[in-house]
Amino acid sequence: MATRKQIAELAGVSQATVSRLLNGDAKLRITAQTRRRIMRAAAQLGYTAFTSRMIAVLNAPPEIDELQDAYFQSLREELRTAAEEQGSTLAFFASIDELIDAADDYDGFIAIGPATFTREQLGQLRRALPYGTFIDTNPAPDWFDSVRPDLSQTMLDALDALQGAGHTRIGFIGGIGAIMGLHNQPEDIRTLAFTDWSRRLHLDNDALIYASGPFTVDNGRALAERMLAQHSPDALPDALVVASDPMAVGVLQALAAASVRVPHDMAVVSVDNLPICQYTAPALSSFDIDRHELVYTALETLTDAEFYGPGPWETYADRDRAKVGAWRTTAFDDVQPYLVPQETGNHAHVRWARVTDEDGHGLLIESARPGTDLALSLLPYDTLTIEAATHQDELPKPRHMFLRMLAGQMGVGGDDSWGAPVHDRYQLDAARELTLDVTMRLV
Repeated sequence: MATRKQIAELAGVSQATVSRLLNGDAKLRITAQTRRRIMRAAAQLGYTAFTSRMIAVLNAPPEIDELQDAYFQSLREELRTAAEEQGSTLAFFASIDELIDAADDYDGFIAIGPATFTREQLGQLRRALPYGTFIDTNPAPDWFDSVRPDLSQTMLDALDALQGAGHTRIGFIGGIGAIMGLHNQPEDIRTLAFTDWSRRLHLDNDALIYASGPFTVDNGRALAERMLAQHSPDALPDALVVASDPMAVGVLQALAAASVRVPHDMAVVSVDNLPICQYTAPALSSFDIDRHELVYTALETLTDAEFYGPGPWETYADRDRAKVGAWRTTAFDDVQPYLVPQETGNHAHVRWARVTDEDGHGLLIESARPGTDLALSLLPYDTLTIEAATHQDELPKPRHMFLRMLAGQMGVGGDDSWGAPVHDRYQLDAARELTLDVTMRLV
């Protein structure tokens, strides 16, 4: 296997720079062009321990409750595991301003945590690093992707389970959350869903819904104490849905102090299924959120193109010694920062390709005839724009993506020097007709 010293020599940088980059050093400051040059050198040398993507993680934990952060901490651990399996390097940032300053060094970002940001901050982040995904929150749905559990379905499942067990007076304890975008409402999606499904199921429980404040142990205890104070014993709910495990811990404490037996007098179910559920007395029943699926989906949303052929780097007729498989790339990753801009990012011998937008909508392209393939590239510039620019800074800000499909493409030559011509067997015969035969369908 190639060494980091060899990668440094090929990329024209120091070995220390290579090591810091491949180790995911968040304090390393190099240009995006240098980073891509190092990663491409690693790929060309067959370095198996390199990462294909550099992903920034915006760590936005809650500010007031350690147990509340347990859920987001578990997401961060899942993200570390998933990134390692997929060959991506993570760098964690404690503030949005730090991430904006370092945006050029990363392919995209993932944000974890309930902290809120201003529209101005999110706009700056979008301009600096447009590819990003928020896990469990959706602060700017018109700008960034988000991956969230289906909490509305979870509330319905909880109501169905409790009704199926014979409960008729089902209450709810929750907090304040962000419904969509920048709208911080006096209820979150769990409150809205619980209220809506209760009405549809003809449950008369408006007086048993307590939703205010943060999702913390103290607030869960306070809301439960208020519920106990406002209702006589025979008017209390016989079952309670709690919006999060930290709140449920506080609810159990309040019920125990009031000598309300769980589950004999009142059943309690929660959401998150954190490890703390095993250690409460009695043990807390909690609906599980698949954190593994959340982080894997978040990583996948940072992809623009997927193809089957030699990869993952660009290939040509005389530069196709690469491993055949299914690879992912983006239009921006396939742009090479040559001194004079030129078309790059070609992928030879492609069997199929899936080209999508940030929401996963796009085209599936397949070679229509058995035993045939095509050449393909996806770039943020058209051919005329690239040829008109004499330096990289003359390229305009990308506004569209350009997909090129070719029946064939000649080699690039330069096997002993960049002045060397393309060998005859890698040239295209101008007298021979080429036919591009593909099928395309929407996905």
